[in-house]
Formats: sequence, C-alpha cells, structure tokens
Amino acid sequence: MTLIDEVKEFIDLDKSRAERIFHEDFSSDEFTAKCLTIECVEAYGGEGGGETYYSVYSFEKDAETVYLKFDGWYQSYHGSEFESYFEVTPVEKTITIYKSVKG
Repeated sequence: MTLIDEVKEFIDLDKSRAERIFHEDFSSDEFTAKCLTIECVEAYGGEGGGETYYSVYSFEKDAETVYLKFDGWYQSYHGSEFESYFEVTPVEKTITIYKSVKG
C-alpha cells in the first residue's frame, strides 16, 4: 500500500476526521499512533479572504511525504464549511516584483 493510500484510508476510516483536519480540530496523537507526522504547510481564507478557504497538510512516514488539500468555503455570517480533500504536490513558482527606487 502506498503512503497516499494509507493516509486516505486512515482519514476515511472516521467520517469526521477530514472535517476536523479542515477545521484544525484534531489531535496529532491519532496520527502518531499510525506512525504518521502531520503538519499544516499552508492555510488560506477566513475574514478578508473572500469565499476561498482551504488548508494543505503534509503527512510523513519513513522519510516519504504526501500532501493533501482540504478544501471548503467561508462566509462571514456562517463561518467555514468543509467540502472535500484531495492530493496535491508542491510546485515552485518564481515571480518578479518591481520595487520602488525611491528610499
């Protein structure tokens, strides 16, 4: 079984686990018991971020890492709502910005 399959199986084993990860309302101990290390590597959304709301977590085991994005939405009068999760991969992006030459 691949690591991504193992992580997805573990998350799907408890129907509330994906939603709890999305809302950052989980204990890393439950992953440690499966020899998995979980870490939030990116989060976006909430007040001032429009409706876009998501978090990306890395799951590591035996020096192998997989990434899952937990996707949802946000509305100020409702809060955040989880929709789905899926595998993603980090991609480096180079950008050019223009800085003022005035002090």
